[in-house]
Amino acid sequence: MLSSIAEATGASEAALRLLVSVLIAYPIVIFYRLFLHKNSNITRNETNLIFTVCGILICLFNYGYEVYHSLLSVTFTYIIINLLYKSKYLVPVSFIFHISYLLIGYYKTSTENYDICWTMCHCVMVLHLIGLTYDVSDSVKKPEVLGITDSRPYKIPSLVEVFGFAYFPPTVIIGPQFSFKRYYEFVDHQYDVGQQNFTFGLKRFLTGVLYLSVYQLLFMFIVPDSFFMTTEFDNKNLIYKLLLVGLWGRASLYKYISCWILSEGAAICAGLAFVSRDEKTGEENWSGCSNIKLSVFENTYKFGDYVNSFNVQTNLWVLNYVYKRLKFLNNRSISHISALMFLAVWHGFHDGYYITFFLEFIIIHFEKEIEPMFKKNPKFVEFNKQLWVQVIIWIILKLYTFVIAGYCLIPFVFLSFYKWWAIYKKLYFFGFIVIFPMPIYAQIIKKVMNIVFPYEKPAADGVAASSKMDQNNTKHDKVN
Repeated sequence: MLSSIAEATGASEAALRLLVSVLIAYPIVIFYRLFLHKNSNITRNETNLIFTVCGILICLFNYGYEVYHSLLSVTFTYIIINLLYKSKYLVPVSFIFHISYLLIGYYKTSTENYDICWTMCHCVMVLHLIGLTYDVSDSVKKPEVLGITDSRPYKIPSLVEVFGFAYFPPTVIIGPQFSFKRYYEFVDHQYDVGQQNFTFGLKRFLTGVLYLSVYQLLFMFIVPDSFFMTTEFDNKNLIYKLLLVGLWGRASLYKYISCWILSEGAAICAGLAFVSRDEKTGEENWSGCSNIKLSVFENTYKFGDYVNSFNVQTNLWVLNYVYKRLKFLNNRSISHISALMFLAVWHGFHDGYYITFFLEFIIIHFEKEIEPMFKKNPKFVEFNKQLWVQVIIWIILKLYTFVIAGYCLIPFVFLSFYKWWAIYKKLYFFGFIVIFPMPIYAQIIKKVMNIVFPYEKPAADGVAASSKMDQNNTKHDKVN
């Protein structure tokens, strides 16, 4: 049956099986919420056991007997937590074991295509388990020493709690990431103050279905991956090709977004994603497991917004457990490169991943360098208040993000060198020509801005202090 549906929709059977695995979490959590959640006879351990069994069954349906990989990893995590609880070796041992295990899995299973097998689900669980050992290790430290959001567990988790956390049905296949502390509070009924979980969960489910439908329509009828390999695409002019790449990139991102939203909807229905409730208005916030900021993503006008709004929980994980842990290096660029390198390695060995993250690094740094030139220049700010200027800039930035995002995504989707290189060749390496010289562009833009919109920068603290005309005692920031 699945094979017939897959053939009719143009999707692979593995992809369809994954989608079913995400959707099957809904009846599980709804049954739990309606019949088990308030049952005083159901203990916390029994709740964890129920989630564990359901999660393992979902994994069995999705990739069969190879579920043993995750069973082994979860058991190993529980053992080292208990053996190395107060040791400085807990995190290194966990990190090395899980990443090595995942990379060996990639080596044994990867092909030249995107592989939907046990490693795809396992990479999500790897972050779950490494994050857990980080949090347990942090539990012996003071929050002010950490310098990060305190997600330390209240106690050393039991075996059934570790399994329940790892195999929680809505997130066991594709995530999103969340801390063990959040999971413990959820099982402990600390989120019961939220009453609108089904309402918000249904909204996310419908939103996920909408995005999945749009993706399927675009993929089937307008921009399938295979179209880039046809002579029809070869014969199009460059502008048409670039716009089509932008549209294809959008469709490809919708594939991920739809699955994340569907998974989030199930987590909301279960009650895991609760954040807060306004006692005056009764308004509730259920964004605790949100992996995509749709309003930011759909209204973006810079590449950085794509990064900030996309795969939010994974990026937050990398921020807390990789980027901020490298603070001792005292170099943000090295920390940023290391975080991106970790993400690339975490995805696998395909060179396409590394190219995409490398392009991202260049673009993000370019935007961070030139954005203040415009925002802090009072003459340009005044010039930008004109409607016609705003419209032109908006169109330029929209086209820039639309096309560049699709261009950067090509290696990430096609993975193998000979595939993405062939497509870039057909685009005359336009993106490389635009992106690689961005550090040079920044210097040129700076000089042009100084000529067209010249202004004197505020004086440094020492100079400004000599002026006694400031009756409001305004504090001036030192100009670096």
